[in-house]
Amino acid sequence: MSVTYSSSELHQAAKSLKEGAVLLHRADTIWGLICDATSKEGVAKIGKIKARPVGMSYIILVKDEAMIERFVREVPEVSWDIVENAEDPITIIYPEGMGLAPGVCAEDKSIAIRVVKEADTQRLIQFLGRPIVSTSANLSGQPSALTLNEMDPSILNQIDGVISDEGRPKKANKASAIIKIGLHGEVNIIRS
Repeated sequence: MSVTYSSSELHQAAKSLKEGAVLLHRADTIWGLICDATSKEGVAKIGKIKARPVGMSYIILVKDEAMIERFVREVPEVSWDIVENAEDPITIIYPEGMGLAPGVCAEDKSIAIRVVKEADTQRLIQFLGRPIVSTSANLSGQPSALTLNEMDPSILNQIDGVISDEGRPKKANKASAIIKIGLHGEVNIIRS
């Protein structure tokens, strides 16, 4: 039986993530599986839960722009304007990530990062002190579950807990936009 964490229990949820847990959480987009992005155990567990092929990278969530610099070797200048001016959730793929668990970065070392603006998720990341992996809560290759009732039972049976979204504003049930930025500022839209 998994644990349910309320908004007032995010400190305990962060402690669980530090211990390698995988939790179900709805940040600023759709429901997702999350873990400590520096935890080899947590990242491996997410891959197992999703039956995800080895070699596929993950999106990580950070609480602010300063955290980007801790996990990206070189941040292209154009990305700062995009992050600062984005009204809707946007994920940026940077050329080279660092300091993350194996399997988080893509094979070319790039890393997908979203600065989350939703308050509870920012607090969770602050308590953890590190970014979190956030990936759709579905089996690899299957449609994303937009509600808890749509979740595959095998996922619900393998997670360590759920962070309740009770009392939080409901956001659009849509994944973030994704853009890729090259070292020289080249911008490529992956998902709008």
